[in-house]
Amino acid sequence: MLIITSLSFPLTESKYSAMVVLLVLMLSKSMFASFVMSIRPSTAYCRRASSHSYEHWHECHSPYQISSYGVASSFWRVCADLNKPPIVERVARDKWTAVIAFLVADFVQIALVSFLTLDSSFLWIVRVDTTQNNVLISVALFVTIAVVQVAILYYLAASISVRPDVIQLFPEYPRTDAWTCRYSRHEIVEWTRDLAKKSGVQVSKIYLLCSPIPNAFTFSLPLLGSVVVLHSNLLALLSPQEVRAVIAHELAHIKNHDSLIQILTRMPDMFIQVVYLYIYVRIALGIADALLVAFNPLAALARLVALLVFYGASRLGIVVATVFIRRASRAAELLADYDAASVLDPLVTINALIRLGLRIEAINTLVREIQRLAAMSKTGVLPVTDDENHQVVLSLDPHELDPEQARILAPRIFLENRLRLLRDTYGLPMSDDDILRLVKPAAALLVKESTVTTDSKSDPRATVDWRRIDLDGNERLDREELDRLLATLRDNPDMLMFDNEVGKSMVMLDHPDFRRRILFLADVL
Repeated sequence: MLIITSLSFPLTESKYSAMVVLLVLMLSKSMFASFVMSIRPSTAYCRRASSHSYEHWHECHSPYQISSYGVASSFWRVCADLNKPPIVERVARDKWTAVIAFLVADFVQIALVSFLTLDSSFLWIVRVDTTQNNVLISVALFVTIAVVQVAILYYLAASISVRPDVIQLFPEYPRTDAWTCRYSRHEIVEWTRDLAKKSGVQVSKIYLLCSPIPNAFTFSLPLLGSVVVLHSNLLALLSPQEVRAVIAHELAHIKNHDSLIQILTRMPDMFIQVVYLYIYVRIALGIADALLVAFNPLAALARLVALLVFYGASRLGIVVATVFIRRASRAAELLADYDAASVLDPLVTINALIRLGLRIEAINTLVREIQRLAAMSKTGVLPVTDDENHQVVLSLDPHELDPEQARILAPRIFLENRLRLLRDTYGLPMSDDDILRLVKPAAALLVKESTVTTDSKSDPRATVDWRRIDLDGNERLDREELDRLLATLRDNPDMLMFDNEVGKSMVMLDHPDFRRRILFLADVL
């Protein structure tokens, strides 16, 4: 905290300062809102879907090793559970090491910028000055940003209950319409409360989110308590025991305080982001002043160089800090997997992972095909929108797990949606039967073209061939099939589980990939 209070800004130096401070605070609000909506604060088995591609973040990375734990070694000994396998203890240490490294990286950046002064009379605008510090301004800025973050977080958390696609299941059930989910409300609530009791956590509210994406998330906040949110597609895909495995995974996040850790680590991170943004704007204003007021292009060029150098250095610092916090997030997911598998049958947890991975693969394949079809338009008319992407995924059978079938269905779904949109927008005289009659031959041709393109790009060595693993074709593994899968993965260190994981940057992603998660569970249980 001493490092934080050493940061200073000569806010009275420029007539633009008050405006810039207001701007950065407003931007900090939008940045934090984006962060909260994306992390949900602790994601479940399936990855987050972006609005355009429904691609999901995933990660496989070896545990981060550090040669000496120094003064933190006693902390690790306190946190270690002697009943857990050594690999689990190592992942737990990795999590906390990454969290501390992230905080150190952020505080080092704060310490460095605390020696910077923004001076419009100086050629570069920004200069080092160790004699000027204003503790009150630094503290006020940090507290203001933190309060804004917390306020937005509480607003977003509270707004979940009023969303039209969210149904509260516990402690109250205010709905009177017919129940359409595969499992009853009573079953879902009892599963969650029973597992919460076994995990030693309290659940304040349980929600059902109507969504074609199989996901679940939790968050814990003072006053609001701990909340569990399950997606409807998750319930459609999984058996009762598999649903319980997902719930146990989410409850493990609550038990491990993962939501609180993410919130607390984001406060200094957002602070330094706002500080950097303020400096960017001040240098940019200096460039504008040199060009438009002083008519000094050389000074403008020098300030542009200063802006580029400072931007590159600051982005590097942020990337380093992000690598650490993403590493901590990956470790948290592995620990939650372990807790879920410890409460239930590990094979159940692995099968839940596999089925969710298959569903995500099918959705990704569908959306990629839709985007390919939309790109065929040379005029760019009617590009694929977020709403259309959502409708496309809704059109896919909620139980569909086969990516190849999703690819085959994509042209029909795309053309039907497009023709209905044109009909409804322009009043074209087409019935649903007319649309089906027009779409059928065109969709068949597009499927053939897609087959040629896919075959020319696919690499069968990159992912597991499920036809050789799932011998009975039921999209679940028994003990023998699991052994075959583990042997295949161990014999092929670079082989991943699903195509949508191939080619991803592993270091910057916040979830382990399915390969890493399955091998981890097999090693510890």
